[in-house]
Amino acid sequence: MKKSVFCEFDDDGVYVYQALNPSIVALAVEQGTFGKNFDQGRTSWIKPSFSWILQHTYAGTKHNMKAVARVKIHHWAWLEILENSELSHYNDDLHGDRMLWQNSLKKAKVICQWDPEKGLDGNPLGRQSIQLGLKAPILKDYVERYIIQVEDASALARLIAPYTRAGRRDFPVVPEEREYPLEDELAERLGCGARY
Repeated sequence: MKKSVFCEFDDDGVYVYQALNPSIVALAVEQGTFGKNFDQGRTSWIKPSFSWILQHTYAGTKHNMKAVARVKIHHWAWLEILENSELSHYNDDLHGDRMLWQNSLKKAKVICQWDPEKGLDGNPLGRQSIQLGLKAPILKDYVERYIIQVEDASALARLIAPYTRAGRRDFPVVPEEREYPLEDELAERLGCGARY
């Protein structure tokens, strides 16, 4: 399956999603970024795919993931996250040396993982979706510098869930996700375009 970075974005920034405890999301919406109840001591995963969040959190009903945060970050922040990423799985064509890759992964500020992408109807889209695990200190930058705004997308997630379960395709309006333009060197390092 082809790897491509798809996300919703506009002139100001890029939207990513996190499924969290409702109290964490409520405070983040109020403050415009994540607060004291957001654990910065462990890896925190962001995903630009709304359908991925819905499927892997059972539409925002999974334990400790009952609220879906829609987070807007600056373009420069998004690129900084991608540039500090290391792939979670070794690939001989990209890395060449397993030991060097392992060392790079240990030191990386961000873990880059690819998962098969499905549409809101649950059918495969023939591509893989990126998710990014932010570790300290970049997680501190995420909270303090990267975020433009936080919205609670939980209601939309729960609105869509019955449509998905019923196999319907006439979904409510959802954010449009497009392929994000990347410089060739960065795209290659992330494995974009590769089929493995």
